[in-house]
Amino acid sequence: MCQNIKRSRAKLSPKVINDYFDEFKDTVTDVPPDMIINYDETALSDDPGRRELIFKRGCKYPERVMNESKSNVSVMFAATASGKMLAPYIIYKATNLYDLWCQGGPPGCFYNRNKSGWIDGNTFLDWFQRVVIPYCRRSNGKKVVIGDNRLSPIVIRLSEQNNIQFVFLPANSTHLTQPLNIALFGPMKKCWRNVMEEAKFHERNSNAFDKRYFPSHVRKALQKLEPNLQKDIIAGFDKAGILPLNRKRVLDRLPPELCEDEDVDGSQANSSTSVNDSLTTFLKEMRYGDGSEKQAVGRKKKLNIPAGRSVTLADFDDPDEEETENERSENEDVPDNQ
Repeated sequence: MCQNIKRSRAKLSPKVINDYFDEFKDTVTDVPPDMIINYDETALSDDPGRRELIFKRGCKYPERVMNESKSNVSVMFAATASGKMLAPYIIYKATNLYDLWCQGGPPGCFYNRNKSGWIDGNTFLDWFQRVVIPYCRRSNGKKVVIGDNRLSPIVIRLSEQNNIQFVFLPANSTHLTQPLNIALFGPMKKCWRNVMEEAKFHERNSNAFDKRYFPSHVRKALQKLEPNLQKDIIAGFDKAGILPLNRKRVLDRLPPELCEDEDVDGSQANSSTSVNDSLTTFLKEMRYGDGSEKQAVGRKKKLNIPAGRSVTLADFDDPDEEETENERSENEDVPDNQ
C-alpha cells in the first residue's frame, strides 16, 4: 500500500534540501541542544477513529456505538533537541474564554481562543511571549527556533533582544524536516485516540466536543506518552537531520532514482549503478513536472436550459447563449422570483 502525497510535496527536490542545510549549518553552530527549539501546531479531534474488534463471523458491516463529532481543537507544541517539551498552548474556536475550559490541563499549559480556532498572528505573538521567551531567558547564548514563517515586527524585535534566530523550513517539506511532525505527533495521536475511546465509553449521552474536559484529555494523553516522550523527541530531531547535523538523513528519504547525480554535499557525482537516463528523465517529469505552463481554462458561460430538458454538446456551441459581462451583472441583480 502506498501513501498519497500532494504534488507540491512531491516536487521537493534534493537541491532544495541541500540549500536548506547549507544555510542551516551556519545558524545552528555552537548552539546547545536544549536551546534548539522546534514548534508545530496540530489538531486533536473528537473522533476516536477505527479499531480492530471482534465480531460475529460473516458480519459485513461491523459497527461500534460511540458518539463523536467533527470538532477539533488546535494545540501548539514545542520541544527542544535535548528531548524537553515546553508548555502546550491550546487555542479554542470561540469568542470568549471560560474558566472551566482551562482546568485540569498539563502543568504550565496556556489557553487562548480566536475566531478560526487556529493560531494566527496575535496568538503566535502571545505564545512566543508566554512560552518561548521565558524559556530562552535561561541562557545568554544563541538560541535557534525552527518552524514555519509566522513572524511579525514585534516578534523580530523580541528575537533580537533575546538572541533568538528563526529558521524557516523549506516549503512543503514538513513531513521530512519537521521533528515534531516526524516522531511525536504520530504517537501523540495514538494516545489521544485511546483517551477519546475511554472518554466516549463513560460519556454515553454526550455528543458534542465538551471543552470542559479537553484540558484533562490532553493531560492524560501526554501521561500515556510520557515513558517514551523524550526518546521520541530526540529521534525526531535526529531523523530531521538537525541533531546531529546530517542532511543525508533527509536525502535518503527522497526517491533514490530522483536523487542520482547528487551526493550528500549537493555536488555532482557519477554513478555506474544509476538507471537509464531516459527513465530518470521520465520519472522526474512525473514527479516535478516538465516545466510547461498550465493550460488556460476558458471562461464558463451560463446555459439557459429549461429544467427537465437534457443537455447536448450543441448547447455549449450556440453563440446566442453566451452572456456578456453586462448581462451577467444585470441578471445577478434580479431576484429569483422575477
